Amino acid sequence: MPHHPGQHMLRTEEPLRSLLATIDLSRRVVIEVGVGTGAITRMVLDRAPDSVIGYEIDSDICALRDPRLDLRIGDFRAAPFPTLDARHCLIAAPPYGLLPDLRPLVTGRDAPIVDAILMVRRKHLVEFPDFAVAFTLGAEDFEPPTEHGDHFVIRRGFPSRRA
Repeated sequence: MPHHPGQHMLRTEEPLRSLLATIDLSRRVVIEVGVGTGAITRMVLDRAPDSVIGYEIDSDICALRDPRLDLRIGDFRAAPFPTLDARHCLIAAPPYGLLPDLRPLVTGRDAPIVDAILMVRRKHLVEFPDFAVAFTLGAEDFEPPTEHGDHFVIRRGFPSRRA
């Protein structure tokens, strides 16, 4: 699996796949920041959203092709960003340096994105007070293993699917 210095690719997909199975992404536009190799993108596309807008700074890393994927190469902070409405949600394991830029989009009562799933480190949990921890990943769940301890997948919104 190709990676660049500082990048850690997710090796353990089952917890995220199980979490995604509990939410309805039909008629949704999913925004993903930090597409990487497309592992999370593939799991999201399996849940049949209307589309995925993916941001990735490295043009060589993601070879994923799907007509529902609008892959935008470049820094999402400088790229055209969609006008957000209730159909938009965020599902991302972004580079942690981008969390300050993502936070205003997903935290607080007036956040334009209500439904979000993010991967963060322990020190970031306090920055997302209206999120709940869905599950934790350890260093061994990444390739190469991380040196930063546990990583937390946090969730806000996304009403559960009705059985």
